[in-house]
Amino acid sequence: MVSIDPGAGALAPLAIGFTVLVGAYAVGSVSGGVFNPAVAVGITIMGISELSSLWIYLVANLLGGAAAALAFNSLKLSAD
Repeated sequence: MVSIDPGAGALAPLAIGFTVLVGAYAVGSVSGGVFNPAVAVGITIMGISELSSLWIYLVANLLGGAAAALAFNSLKLSAD
């Protein structure tokens, strides 16, 4: 199920939102619930997070995106 799938149903956005909520509760104490590099940069600029820990947020998102792209291509999935 992806958010662009017209057959996903009316509850698809709610399912995606709850997935993010569960992730935030699961690792919120570790990362502060930061799943977006822009948020990580923002909290670093505001002084909430240390500059020395910013790299892990950026690298983890890049590696996660690369892993997802490799998995998508290896499974021969299509957006159609």
